[in-house]
Amino acid sequence: MKKGLILGLALLFSMGLFAQSSSFSIMPGYQFSSGEAEDGFVVGADYVYYFTDGIGLHIGYTYNEGNFEYDGYIPYFGHYTFEFDNDFNIIEVGPEFVGDLGSGGQIYGQLNAGMTFGGSDFHVYIPYYGNYHADWDNEWTLGAALGYRYFFNDSVGIALQGTYHYIDNWEADNFWDARVGITFKF
Repeated sequence: MKKGLILGLALLFSMGLFAQSSSFSIMPGYQFSSGEAEDGFVVGADYVYYFTDGIGLHIGYTYNEGNFEYDGYIPYFGHYTFEFDNDFNIIEVGPEFVGDLGSGGQIYGQLNAGMTFGGSDFHVYIPYYGNYHADWDNEWTLGAALGYRYFFNDSVGIALQGTYHYIDNWEADNFWDARVGITFKF
């Protein structure tokens, strides 16, 4: 295990030696509700190693403010609603595919696999019913993103991105968001 981790980190850092270029983006955005997740604020930071003009390796971080609302019905008790905050983070990695779109423009797509962290379990007591529990432990994620970057010069530009995340084993497991931010190429 230890040798595999050291080899993996060495491979990751050595990829930068062969990269034609790299980019870094900071993109705040807005999550649109899906299931029990309410609309809310997200922010992402993405770093990409480009091996060729069209293929790179994306490493990303996403913070989600995690506003959730549960509506349900319990026999002999009636309807209930719970609202709670449960901030969480996602670290992800995957390939990025890039195509040129006009002078200074790029369209790109990302496929991601990652892990959440920072979430916690939610417990509440309901009279005449007992304890209610929602599981928000750290879980695996799968995601995809489509975006557009426009560079004003050789190093600074703007980025627009739509993102989807599926989080395994969560009560509200589908998250969509739209982001806009600044991107740097070096």
